[in-house]
Amino acid sequence: MGYNDKCIEELLGFVRVRRWFVLINVNNLRRNDKNYNGNTSKFGVTYNGNDYIIKLSKDGFSVYSEFIASNFIRVINIPCQQVSMGIYNNNIVNVILDFTSGTSLSLHSFKDTKQSSEDTDLSVKNYTYNDVLYLIDKHLKMSDSEKIKAKEQFWDMFICDAILANRDRHWGNWGYLSNGVNYSIAPIYDNGATLFPGVSMVISDYIDSNKRRDFLYDRVYTFPASLFMMERPDRPYRTNYAEMFSDLRFNKVFAGRVKFFKEKYSINDIFLKMFRVCASSDLSNLGHWYKRFYTEIVTLRYACIVKRSDFDKVYKQVEGWLNGK
Repeated sequence: MGYNDKCIEELLGFVRVRRWFVLINVNNLRRNDKNYNGNTSKFGVTYNGNDYIIKLSKDGFSVYSEFIASNFIRVINIPCQQVSMGIYNNNIVNVILDFTSGTSLSLHSFKDTKQSSEDTDLSVKNYTYNDVLYLIDKHLKMSDSEKIKAKEQFWDMFICDAILANRDRHWGNWGYLSNGVNYSIAPIYDNGATLFPGVSMVISDYIDSNKRRDFLYDRVYTFPASLFMMERPDRPYRTNYAEMFSDLRFNKVFAGRVKFFKEKYSINDIFLKMFRVCASSDLSNLGHWYKRFYTEIVTLRYACIVKRSDFDKVYKQVEGWLNGK
């Protein structure tokens, strides 16, 4: 690969925090009257004719998860919200472009999609893969071509969530865009529950080279689980991401999207893309061990979960890249 020490320092921030970086000063932006739902505090502002969502941190690190995950999804060319970092009342916040701004479209979460048929009543459905796909198929205001696109994008979202370790893709944080008549699948949004937002409490185990391998192994194969469920005779159960990629015969569209990812992106591609996202000037105040962790865990999860590569082989390779070997 040829990553030397200078390259690593420049791209992953193995230097003191640069004092010259500038985040968007949200205090200077005009608030609008838009309201945004969710478990995290949000409010709307308008700047240069565009509406933005200001999303406050839930636990100190979710703003970094939101920024890094969203920008990673965008650089692998999957439709996703546009996120920058800002400062509001001395706190780091997300500045998210409202993708309905300047359009006649409105956002409807999956759980808020109302259907007239009893057979599509969400209250009697489980949050299983088959139920979700069935409800997309039965959507009354989507064309057949939009349904095909929606199912492909659903699986793209799931694959991205697998790579980024999303622990909270509930049915309120993905959905559809509507012009009042027709519906289409929305870009991916609400990515703050990715990338282990609580990692700050255990980062010392990652920094310790004697513990790092097991620390990463657990976060590839053991947790988090997906919120989507698989059916079984006694009851539905939440699936482990790695488990879902072990047998792609489960769903042909899913298998096709996995094949697309594997053919389009090598392990090296994913490493470099995440490397560069973490090098963003928006993250100049984030410590280098976090950037290193994010780069390594995403590369390992892609390699081991999606491409089904051997963990120890890839771990050794990525450690070498990060150490400039």
